[in-house]
Amino acid sequence: MSLLHSPLESLPNELLDQIISELSASPPSQSRVHKPPCMRITTSRTRDLKNLARTSSRLLELVRPHLFAHACFDIKDVADFVSFITSLDLGRYVISIVAKGMDSPDHREDPYWWRPVLDSLDPLRIIVIAPPPFLAAMLDTRIMDGHSWAFEIPFQVLQLEQNSRVFKPPLLSEPKHPASLFETRVWSSFAFNESSSLRAYNHYEYFMFQVPSLFNKWGTVASTQMFSERLNLSRSLKSFTSFNYTAVFPFYNHVKLVLDAVELMANLRSLSIQLAPSPNDKITEMEQRGSMDPSDPWMEIATGYSLIAHTVRKMGALASLVEFRTPDYEFDALRSELSTILGDVLDSSGWVHDGRGTWTKVPSNGENDRLGSPTTPSGELGFIKSGTTFVRETQIYSTPYALQSYAFFPPFRPVKTIMSINAYIGDAEPARPVLAHTLLPSGSSAKTKRQQDQQHSAEQSWNLSDDVQKGLQNSPDSVFRSGIVIGFSRLRDGHKETSDEDEYIGRLPRHLLTTHLLHQHQHDTHQPKTYIIHPANFSAFTPQRLLTCLLNKQQQQQQLPLSRTQAITLLDSVQLFPVYDFNAAAQAIHEIASTISSASTETTPHQQHIIIITGLDTLAKGVIRASNPLRGSAMLTSVLRTLTQLTRTHGSNLSVMLVNTSGLGKMMSTQSRGVGEEVDANATGGMLEMDDGEGIQSAFRAHSGEMFPSLLMRTLDQGIDSHLLVSSIGRVPVVEVIKDRVGGNVGRWCVWEGEV
Repeated sequence: MSLLHSPLESLPNELLDQIISELSASPPSQSRVHKPPCMRITTSRTRDLKNLARTSSRLLELVRPHLFAHACFDIKDVADFVSFITSLDLGRYVISIVAKGMDSPDHREDPYWWRPVLDSLDPLRIIVIAPPPFLAAMLDTRIMDGHSWAFEIPFQVLQLEQNSRVFKPPLLSEPKHPASLFETRVWSSFAFNESSSLRAYNHYEYFMFQVPSLFNKWGTVASTQMFSERLNLSRSLKSFTSFNYTAVFPFYNHVKLVLDAVELMANLRSLSIQLAPSPNDKITEMEQRGSMDPSDPWMEIATGYSLIAHTVRKMGALASLVEFRTPDYEFDALRSELSTILGDVLDSSGWVHDGRGTWTKVPSNGENDRLGSPTTPSGELGFIKSGTTFVRETQIYSTPYALQSYAFFPPFRPVKTIMSINAYIGDAEPARPVLAHTLLPSGSSAKTKRQQDQQHSAEQSWNLSDDVQKGLQNSPDSVFRSGIVIGFSRLRDGHKETSDEDEYIGRLPRHLLTTHLLHQHQHDTHQPKTYIIHPANFSAFTPQRLLTCLLNKQQQQQQLPLSRTQAITLLDSVQLFPVYDFNAAAQAIHEIASTISSASTETTPHQQHIIIITGLDTLAKGVIRASNPLRGSAMLTSVLRTLTQLTRTHGSNLSVMLVNTSGLGKMMSTQSRGVGEEVDANATGGMLEMDDGEGIQSAFRAHSGEMFPSLLMRTLDQGIDSHLLVSSIGRVPVVEVIKDRVGGNVGRWCVWEGEV
């Protein structure tokens, strides 16, 4: 029977359209964005619409809007695609496109292919699958792809979505063409599939390699570059309210870079992260063949989710984030571990888990306005109202640390409650920063001033004194919390050469240890096992000094009498490991790690452990002198990763402290300028221009320079979660938090005289 006489032909257009809608399935690319990137992303076995369109001209007219709703093309053929769409006036039907790029040194493709396409179309969704450098060029970014050979990532996938289409696509005239695809529309959703890093695990010291990815570049800008560069990047990311990140077994330090970039998405409300392979992922099974340690990729995932949990909590408190989802929760082998890692941080911070891998932020009283609109109407930096005081949101945009100190002193009141940074720059000169050390007391009035400060410590959230006095804590809000690696450093020019260097840097961690031991004794709880690894000539942790510190502390706190015998009994739980070189220190660390792992599965699963390692940086310098900087940094990285994995695995049962003896910053010539002269110069008027250096800075020195000028120092800092700097401003001893990877304590400080 011909179609002209068939019952189908007699149906009204409304019913035919309903039938066509039932035959029209979602495009295959939509469900494959988060699968291993492959050029078969658009392949479909069904051709129902195409076959129906061929039956008659009437059905062709009805099918056409559905048939051309989802288009795909090779980027090398973009001119032919635009010509085809334009000549047949099909642009009004296209709601999504998939562009495939095969850019290579032999066949270069235009990274600005999207200009003619978006001149003719206004799709709701764009998916691009192409090599990593090509995707970066599309977004006006250059990435480091020197390690591409280790990862063998042929393609990555980028997806952008907008909420609605404009009536007519805006013409992008040549002189006004944007440089980045991000600038062409107000994109609200961003998804990125970074592919698998699994092949890199087959190489020795795999953790030294950098993933060829946009986020490797963006994360570096977000964490170390100048404020102007971070602001430009934040402006390009400000429209996103949803972000979906997929990667298979990325290194945890790369996950940290991704999170640094995510924090610049100030209006982000929904975040989804997948780090494990999808079920039945055959490609991943093939990549596992090699010399890798099978446990390494899973340890990287566990550590990565620990970082993710703290970032989600932070963005929920300071920004717009209200939903976090991880598809990895469906992975049976990961479900229990993810529940522990994420639940320990989020469940106590106002996040509710639905039991299926989605956490939702439940705003507390008074939080609705702040969570709903963290930025100004323009989406840029501004001020939010907290009670009756206006506080700058320094946490959303990572400003230089000399400027961040404003957030921890009594805030000022701006003329307007909300202002964009553009208006601020255009209307007035920026306020010159007042350095933190100018607020410190000097001379004979120091003691009186400190007593006044202590009376107001409850209202001054920047004051670190309470954390120092309490010592090691199991609270997520404490600077000295368990489950992280805490570093202690000094400046190279931060004390006189004639002073006891070991005592100068060792007294704060010794105070934390003895305070914790005494606290456990007073509450009749099981004493923690303590392991101290130190160079044989390091004197701050000798048994004599530990015993003296413990007895003096008990007297100062006016607690119940502690006899010398009882104090010695407390120190029986402390085991010392004197070492002479880096290899001996590494061997001791692995021995302790094995002991802790075995203890957690035996009769005392909740046994607390404390590891203190001193002089690891100095010992690594010995490796450098005997070999080269790369070998020294590689060996140091291996040890630091062991410590990080230990803290993430044992969480609240383990505290790790690294006491660095070399000092931070570059060595200054004492012949040209002494410490006292430097302090006097910096203190003149309390007003100096900000330091031009990049990265972590001290709030007490305008010209402290780069803290980590060498590869060894930068490697050391990467393995530290919370970094404290001990220094002296004139005669005033100061402790400040210069880095807090998993919390919001950067910039907190206090005056600490040490132990009597």
